[in-house]
Amino acid sequence: MVVASSTSRMDWSDLHRLLGDLGFERVRVSGSHQIFSHPSISELINLQEVKGQAKPYQLRQLLRLIERYDLRLEQARTTCRPGHLTQRGREDRRRLEAAEARYDELVDHARRRQAWLDAHADTFAYRDDLAAAVANRRNELGVAAAITQPDHVVNLIGVVPIGDPEATRTWIKRASWIESYREEWGVEPERLRERPLDACQGQEWDRSVHPAEVLARPPLPTMGRSLDHGMEQGIDLGW
Repeated sequence: MVVASSTSRMDWSDLHRLLGDLGFERVRVSGSHQIFSHPSISELINLQEVKGQAKPYQLRQLLRLIERYDLRLEQARTTCRPGHLTQRGREDRRRLEAAEARYDELVDHARRRQAWLDAHADTFAYRDDLAAAVANRRNELGVAAAITQPDHVVNLIGVVPIGDPEATRTWIKRASWIESYREEWGVEPERLRERPLDACQGQEWDRSVHPAEVLARPPLPTMGRSLDHGMEQGIDLGW
């Protein structure tokens, strides 16, 4: 779960104590990786110490395990309750209280994030539906191009390969990006190779058309004797 920046990092020593309080035990060390297990769950958790802290994404993985298996600190309170008369006991009690506070804080952030996701579920569903519709339309354009083989597509990526299903699928995919770019931005075939000035449209052109446009260019003259011969004949090689 994504937590706020204030809890996105945690001192390694605090995390190690929290793991112990939750019942985790370190079972293996491999380089910077430390593997922990818990007697109540089958999954292992892999953690790394980086400059005295745990990695944020690994903290999120730990939090998901805590939530999924409803791990609690009650056992630590009853079986390892610190004493009250010694300095060691007071230190242990403070560490346990700090671990409990951090656990509660992480769970609170996770709950608030889940509440936000639930409140915006319709928006995410609409996003997914829209992405699926765009992908379907792009595929339709690629299949249509394979059937009609318009000149502006053939000039960029050649004709549809025959007898090679994988090559045919690749051709359709490339054609689908070219044709979806044209449809989205209303580009005429004769202007297809021109990179637009608009930054957003230019990014789409770079992704959709430019790779095919580069492949469609004639090969550059080779170096060595061919270059010398060209210069002797006064040919402009464009370099």
